[in-house]
Amino acid sequence: MKREQNKNSYQQKQISRRSYQIILFVFLLWGVIFCSSGLAQNKGVSKGRFEPKWHSVGIQLGANLGSIKRFNANGEEITNTFISNLNSITQVKLGYTAGLSACYKLNNSIEFELGMQFSDRGYQFAKQEIIYGDPIDPSRGGTANYFRGTYSPTSIQQVAHFYYLEIPFFTHFSLGKKKLRMVGSLGISHGYLHTSTNTNLFEFKDSENIRSTRKNASPYNRFTMNGSVGLGVEYALGSTTKIRMQPIFTYGFLNLIDAPIGAHLWSSGITVGVYNLFASK
Repeated sequence: MKREQNKNSYQQKQISRRSYQIILFVFLLWGVIFCSSGLAQNKGVSKGRFEPKWHSVGIQLGANLGSIKRFNANGEEITNTFISNLNSITQVKLGYTAGLSACYKLNNSIEFELGMQFSDRGYQFAKQEIIYGDPIDPSRGGTANYFRGTYSPTSIQQVAHFYYLEIPFFTHFSLGKKKLRMVGSLGISHGYLHTSTNTNLFEFKDSENIRSTRKNASPYNRFTMNGSVGLGVEYALGSTTKIRMQPIFTYGFLNLIDAPIGAHLWSSGITVGVYNLFASK
């Protein structure tokens, strides 16, 4: 049994490492492709559609893979053991962001963006097999079986959701003057934790699976501050509309919870924004 648990732990670590490698590869590939295309599109161009007088308002939608980085807050050795055990079964989860913003164009290369967005951040645990205890001799270990017959679940997976209301502020740096422009972004956002939930996914052998969601009672800190960095492109759709697409990495600077095991949430994904341009006077 111990050998099997070690094997599962090793496989889960390999999956997590593979996920991080895929995310890093996508960032690098995206950067190489659009650096090349941006320079090729704008070589020798002195005039184009993007002029300093244009400001904009827009909407953004994003999808990301996120997880949690834990740290030892009390300095005790036993805490490191708990962190190691938790990290061995922690995986990335799919999240999203949606928001509105207004942009002020300082010049043809620098633009400021202030908005408001709703985000779903968090992480998930790997699916765990449920081993039931002996009903006659509980000292043999296992989980007490509160179910009956064939309706007993065979496995469980837990997903942690953190729903934030955030105010992001970005500075965008653009390169080029034609329709297609390369854009790099640095941002910071302040967020308020609206709700935190745990979703348990029970898997049954001979019946439908069950999803159960409950509000998390842990004393998580209500306020957070995130830093973001992105690299992508924006494209002019006609004379009054542009679209921006960026892979963005976000990291929570503030501690998620004041406990022996502290934590920071992070995410990496793609955000797409559509903006309506208007001329300043």
